[in-house]
Amino acid sequence: VYECRLLEGDPTEPPEPVDPTQPLDPELLFVGCPNPWQVPLVEEGRLTPVTPVDGLVTYHDPCYLGRHNKVYSPPREVLSTVPGLRSTEMTRCKERGFCCGAGGSRMWMEERIGKRINTERVDEALSLDPDIVSTACPYCLVMLSDSVTEKKQTGEAREDLEVVDVALLLSRSVKPAAPTS
Repeated sequence: VYECRLLEGDPTEPPEPVDPTQPLDPELLFVGCPNPWQVPLVEEGRLTPVTPVDGLVTYHDPCYLGRHNKVYSPPREVLSTVPGLRSTEMTRCKERGFCCGAGGSRMWMEERIGKRINTERVDEALSLDPDIVSTACPYCLVMLSDSVTEKKQTGEAREDLEVVDVALLLSRSVKPAAPTS
């Protein structure tokens, strides 16, 4: 269960359910939600990534954050602060990003014709031989994880390949800032 709090302290859901037909209000900064609004906390020293998380990561741009709201840099900035993490981009990224397959409620549908969208996306990620596929959306996490699990079962993906939320990668490395007296 994800719970987000506006910096003013008002609880809200992740940005997707707020109103998917409208862009996010750029004045609102979400803390603790599955979206990468942790950048100000890192910049202010309130979160300090110190523990190395070794590996090669490729980031999948969620449609709602990326193409709909033009939010591309914050998740990459968060990933760049994690010691030991190296990044590589998929061919279809940022403005040219490719859906994970959950959009339009397709998350609950079974594909009957052609290749599943999430499989197509994971194949693109696997071509980079990453240790981690990361994203900032709970729906994308489900879709990408499902495909990676299937690929592991058929031997097409390494057993140690992970699909991990940006916030979780940050939390693996974070040491809270020392309290000021």
